[in-house]
Amino acid sequence: MLRTNNHVKEKVRMRSIRVAITLFCFITSTGIFSARAAGPDSLNIAFLLRAAESKVPLTYNDVTVRFINQYLNTQRGRFSRVLGLAQNYFPIYERIFKNRNVPEEMKYISVIESSLNPNAVSPVGAAGLWQFMPGTARLYGLTVSDWQDDRKDAEKACNAAASFLLDSYLLYNDWLLAIASYNCGRNNIRWAMDKSGGKKTFWEIRDFLPPETRSYVPAFIATAYIMQNYKQLRINPSFSSPLNESPLKETAKSGGITQQPGS
Repeated sequence: MLRTNNHVKEKVRMRSIRVAITLFCFITSTGIFSARAAGPDSLNIAFLLRAAESKVPLTYNDVTVRFINQYLNTQRGRFSRVLGLAQNYFPIYERIFKNRNVPEEMKYISVIESSLNPNAVSPVGAAGLWQFMPGTARLYGLTVSDWQDDRKDAEKACNAAASFLLDSYLLYNDWLLAIASYNCGRNNIRWAMDKSGGKKTFWEIRDFLPPETRSYVPAFIATAYIMQNYKQLRINPSFSSPLNESPLKETAKSGGITQQPGS
């Protein structure tokens, strides 16, 4: 009987070793684990990012981990309040994006841009939940006048953002580049591609983009990670009044849409 029990234990131990080896091979072969970004929670972050992916690649690397850690160390209170506000705005965003075939993750752009504050106004004049500049807003069908500002309307502004992102995706066939263009405009994406020698992905052209945009996509990935895993991260939604703080993009040294589409 003792020999049988030992035999069973040995089989279990060997099976565990084989699973661990298989897991390690999977991680290294898929590139979701970076030795440079390694830390106590790196493996957990890598798997949660991979699990959260749908159409938008939530890249795991040392840059995105740095943003995740920065936000978790300094912005937990802000995320708590954003999670509370998200219950008002995300159902609207999700319905629009589903109808227009835009990845649901794009809703996190609004978190970066305004912290879901419809009254947010940037120093350069971008306003509303999606932080449109007046010229860009009008190009995408929003009314901006002394008596009406559709940039503060969750449904209208989200539809305009969906149109902008779809237009960018049609150009690049890459959602991360569409997100980058939301920050810096399409001309800067084209110039970065040219300077990079014709590279076609965000991480390949990142060094040729404006500094704000180099941070913008990692900030988006970090925001998606935290918003989708807030329970595991022990962040509780707060249902206080709307934020009057600077948006998350300022933490990432990012800006709103300051370029005209196609300019």
